[in-house]
Amino acid sequence: EYSARVQDLAPQLLESVMLLLEHKSREIVTSALGFAKVVSVSLPHDTLRVYLKPLVAALLLWSADSRNRFRLKVKVVLERLMRRLTYEEVLGATPAEHHKLIVAIHKKVKRAKSGRARKGGDGEFYDEAAGGDEQHR
Repeated sequence: EYSARVQDLAPQLLESVMLLLEHKSREIVTSALGFAKVVSVSLPHDTLRVYLKPLVAALLLWSADSRNRFRLKVKVVLERLMRRLTYEEVLGATPAEHHKLIVAIHKKVKRAKSGRARKGGDGEFYDEAAGGDEQHR
């Protein structure tokens, strides 16, 4: 019922949230990162592609900050974006100085997938139970 309304409002809200990611208040940035995490999963692919470059740029402002787990939250959002779109699209939307981070996230995901494939049945449990490739939060 609400998903259609959220998909209509999300693009308008996303522009405001990208501005909030530049704010100095850590509480505001925490909420904005949470919204970015939801948007990265809920927006349609076409809409997400339109906002990908500014969203990635806004997220990467906090990629070097380890306080309040901002670095981890940014990595989670980027990983979800790579899962929804493609690694190449996210890498293309990323400034050159942050390519190393995107490559590291991609390698981590590939290693986790190959590890689950080697284990056999256990890897499929995480895919079905967690609703995707993520093992735990």
